[in-house]
Amino acid sequence: MLVLYAALLAYPMGLVAVRAFTSEDTGAVTLDNFRVLVVDPIYVSVVLDTVRVASVTTAFCLVLGFLVSFVIARMQRWGGLLEGLVLIPLMTSVLVRAFVWIALLEDRGVINSALMGLGITSRPIQLVYNETGVIIGMVHVMLPLTIIPMLAVFRRIDNRLLRASDSLGASPWTTFWRIYLPLSAPGVYAGGLLCFVLSLGFYVTPAMLGGGQTMLLAQQIEVQVKRLLQLNQASALSLSLIFLVVLAWALVAVLRRIRSATRKQEQS
Repeated sequence: MLVLYAALLAYPMGLVAVRAFTSEDTGAVTLDNFRVLVVDPIYVSVVLDTVRVASVTTAFCLVLGFLVSFVIARMQRWGGLLEGLVLIPLMTSVLVRAFVWIALLEDRGVINSALMGLGITSRPIQLVYNETGVIIGMVHVMLPLTIIPMLAVFRRIDNRLLRASDSLGASPWTTFWRIYLPLSAPGVYAGGLLCFVLSLGFYVTPAMLGGGQTMLLAQQIEVQVKRLLQLNQASALSLSLIFLVVLAWALVAVLRRIRSATRKQEQS
């Protein structure tokens, strides 16, 4: 397994790292491939747009995923059925789902036709081929992946703790804030991190629903490789994407340490 891991991941990533620190023209060691990422307004915009879209997608998935996971975990009879409905989208191709969203969101799609038919709007709303369409499509893809780790943690929460809080006179909000939310935090961290990391490198949905109007890092890497043949610049972009992933993981690790330290102080 170590040999396979090295051959399929470590060696290719090593080549990417070498190219990232090498000049495309002279072959000399240089930092110019990274310098343009913080100097060129185009690359700066791409990086910021990627982080913003991933953050917004993660925020929506966390809120919706928390509500769905909470309901499923509390239901004994229909919980299995609802969990199956959550997992069904994972059995469908991302490409197919993107085409369906285009049919739903375009100017003559189902949603705009319904809104105009009900008299809510007088003309179509631009819901696709922009950042709005990208976020809608990405939330749809990432939501099940956010729910799965949340649900695994929520189901391990002992309901007797909640009933004990109620019996001691705590309000539902106090029980949720002081008991349920801290116990569910590991699932929230795991689901949020998984959603954010995958959103950073997402390609298919932004490429199709963005219509070229929303350029993210994965799309920019594709442009550098296929259209401009700038493999060294694409390698620098790839390493930057990995850096963002590691930064997100480190941030979650710090938050978990702070939470653990806070709980120890409260217990002492």
